Amino acid sequence: MKIVRLSVALLALAALAGCSSPDEKAHEFGVWASTLEYVASGDARPAGAAGLTAHLAVDGAISAGDLATLAETLRERADSQGIASPEINLIVGNAWGFSLDDERVNLATINQLRDAPLLVGATIDYQPLEPSPGYTPGLQATVGSQAGLRDAPAELMAAYTGAGGALDGKAVSVATADGTGSIAGEGPAQPDDA
Repeated sequence: MKIVRLSVALLALAALAGCSSPDEKAHEFGVWASTLEYVASGDARPAGAAGLTAHLAVDGAISAGDLATLAETLRERADSQGIASPEINLIVGNAWGFSLDDERVNLATINQLRDAPLLVGATIDYQPLEPSPGYTPGLQATVGSQAGLRDAPAELMAAYTGAGGALDGKAVSVATADGTGSIAGEGPAQPDDA
């Protein structure tokens, strides 16, 4: 009889877990993600009927392989929780941000750009937790000096297209870390024509 009661209790708990509200699912995902190796902090909020938007700060010392594993773990967890179209954003070492995409283009791009000596940071389709008015996601990079502005756009676009991304309609911009210079454009012919 005890086994039957235990089975009924476990079924009831499983049913309740499956009926979690979007707020509960987002909270649970954020708490769980914050416990993962290399994740310094996390924030997850509901988005739409069954989605979520999450922002995770990741240790800059993470290797390319470990970053790929972390991204896959996050995807699998969202899938197992029945979270529709999760928007999961990672910021690595406070300089390299990207949004997870099904084709893994953004992850591959960031992993390549992290090794580029010309760049000191970049974001690929990153959605900030609290975007400023007029913020446009796309390909954005930061260089250490104005001299880097000449070659950085081509390096940024080559990394993205080399990972399988398409530039059509994609905003592309590069700025100096001190904010004294920038170049921006849109699509494959940009920012050369900006």
